[in-house]
Amino acid sequence: MTYLGDRAAGDVIRKKFTTVGNTGVPTAISGGAAAVYKDDSLTQSTAGVTLVVSFDGLTGLNQITVDTSADGAFYTEGSDYTIILTAGTVSNKSIAGYVIADFSLKNRSISLGTDAIDAAALAASAVTEIQNGLALASELALVKTKTDNLPLDPADESLLEAAIATRAVPGDAMILTAAYDPAKTTAQAGDAMALTVGERGAVADKILDRSLAGGSDAGDGSEARSVRNALRMLRNFREIVGGVLHVKKENDTDDAWTASVVRTAGDPVSKIDPS
Repeated sequence: MTYLGDRAAGDVIRKKFTTVGNTGVPTAISGGAAAVYKDDSLTQSTAGVTLVVSFDGLTGLNQITVDTSADGAFYTEGSDYTIILTAGTVSNKSIAGYVIADFSLKNRSISLGTDAIDAAALAASAVTEIQNGLALASELALVKTKTDNLPLDPADESLLEAAIATRAVPGDAMILTAAYDPAKTTAQAGDAMALTVGERGAVADKILDRSLAGGSDAGDGSEARSVRNALRMLRNFREIVGGVLHVKKENDTDDAWTASVVRTAGDPVSKIDPS
């Protein structure tokens, strides 16, 4: 028995089959007729059913055609159908009752229900799988770069052991090749360095602003006790006005620092007290 598929109402369904006589050769049907059963009903229908005996002039080759548009009340979707021979003989033997084929009309559809495919979720899942695949490929490429130099033959392990034994370790003397570029080498702590003119000037300025007490910079503010202000007393303009000593900055106008002056008889200046 052949299942001709789950079809739609109105479809035309065809089935070819061969009848064989007593001698085993294809033999024509005599007085043949066909009908269709619906589900488990005992009622046959010949609506839209056509039996062609010796189809295309070939003895024993037969074709049954069922036009399901012939009877809309009988051929309804949601049912199963069986095509049978209801009359006829082959080599004088009845073939009535032989089943030719089964078919259904929209009775095999799968209801997806809660299992319906969410296209967006499917697309997102596909993107995730692709990203995971790319990440894995990147990791594998990294592993490959680490293993390319490993020996392919276990017998070559001695070469690997020799390479490990001769690897450089901290403290080893290194010989620079002609390709060595000192401009690309980062200076390390303790390396001898040649300062530029600007760098040397910055160091000198830093010393001048250093606090005499040490530990920090005093800056160039008024009254700062710095190396710069100490040297200003020796070189820059200074004067005593109203009992106050004024030590000027390098423009000999602005005060760098001041101090109160106490005079003692017989000694024009006996004490200078920086504020």
